[in-house]
Amino acid sequence: MKTDREPDFYKNKIQRAEKDIEREKAKRNLSEKDPEVAYEKYMRSKKDLDSKLMQIERIENNVESLKEDLKNRRKMWKRFRSYICDQTSNIFDEILGKKGSACQLEFNHESKELNLMVQKDNRNTMTQTSDVKALR
Repeated sequence: MKTDREPDFYKNKIQRAEKDIEREKAKRNLSEKDPEVAYEKYMRSKKDLDSKLMQIERIENNVESLKEDLKNRRKMWKRFRSYICDQTSNIFDEILGKKGSACQLEFNHESKELNLMVQKDNRNTMTQTSDVKALR
């Protein structure tokens, strides 16, 4: 095969390519010349990387699981709190109903307030006076 260039041109080109390869190896900190040792290093590094990726995946799964658990716990807490409010209101109304009054409790959890509304039965003024004394 005939070329337009001298053999020295191609020798120089090969030498430049070898220098570029050496520079790239130094930049990447590839000091191993033996392919088997380099392969072993590669496999150890790959194993470490895979292990870390699995750890990250487990942690992400744990985070998602904890978020879901927190969401469910908040729902249960709100239902529990609502149940307690209803029971308290009913029992309070029942107790005052025995004395001839009606009442209603309103729990406002956002503002942390309890509104108490009591209505006296106006049938017997004597009973009302004794009830007021009993409440004091």
